[in-house]
Amino acid sequence: MLCLGGVLATAELRDAREQLEHGAFVDGRATAGVTARPVKCNRQLAAEDPAYAALTSLVHAALSRHEAFDAYALPSRLCTPLFSRYDPGMAYGPHVD
Repeated sequence: MLCLGGVLATAELRDAREQLEHGAFVDGRATAGVTARPVKCNRQLAAEDPAYAALTSLVHAALSRHEAFDAYALPSRLCTPLFSRYDPGMAYGPHVD
């Protein structure tokens, strides 16, 4: 496991947090597989929210310019990220990604 730092610039992170603060979040179980659904209790940014496309582009661009990510992961393509929120009492139990 590799923990990457500095993936987003300070201004990008501030903008992302602002967009997420005002985003429309839905039940996260909608994206869980059959075995994960019973243990998943969170909220995720709705794919229909205008911020979703902008944040996905931001994350993909940031990862593609991060040399350590490119060298370590050797990605041929990137999956669409999920933007999750955990309110008090929420958790995501044991599961496999």
